[in-house]
Amino acid sequence: MSARPVLVGLDVGSDADVRAQRHATAALRWGADRARLTGVPLAVATIWSYPHVPPAVRGRPLAGFPSAEERREQVRTALADVTAAAGLTPSWQPGGAVRLHALRGREARTLVADASLLVLPGSREDPDTGFLTGDVRRQFAAACTCPVVLVSARAGGDHVVDLPRHFSAELTARGHRVAC
Repeated sequence: MSARPVLVGLDVGSDADVRAQRHATAALRWGADRARLTGVPLAVATIWSYPHVPPAVRGRPLAGFPSAEERREQVRTALADVTAAAGLTPSWQPGGAVRLHALRGREARTLVADASLLVLPGSREDPDTGFLTGDVRRQFAAACTCPVVLVSARAGGDHVVDLPRHFSAELTARGHRVAC
């Protein structure tokens, strides 16, 4: 049986802003560091969707709307770009240093169920509702049975929240600011 990977779940949708990209980079770097320290593989994944019926006007598909295959390739390219921008070497092949997964809908459940730790970018929750923000983050968290770490980028270094208590002393000793 192979080691259960650290899984970094990202939203690489077209609406990702600069702040979201900084959080993604922080989560990728933290997840890679954790995987290296524990000697397990690192997996990076996103969840994407495509409408059952592409948008159309009077029965004709909208001009410029990508096909499902084109959308899949856009997502794969964005995921590889974000991973490479964090200084990691992405691979779509099993056994790669950082294994990438572009999952459609429910495919995430199997991958998340196999993870030893789920790392998600961004802050704790929506201050008004108390729920995790972001559809992709909610989908990953809903399928997960392992510990979850939320990593957000802050001035002066990465800031880790919602961390299992036994990781706190280790991370503080390594210079991370930790809030549990």
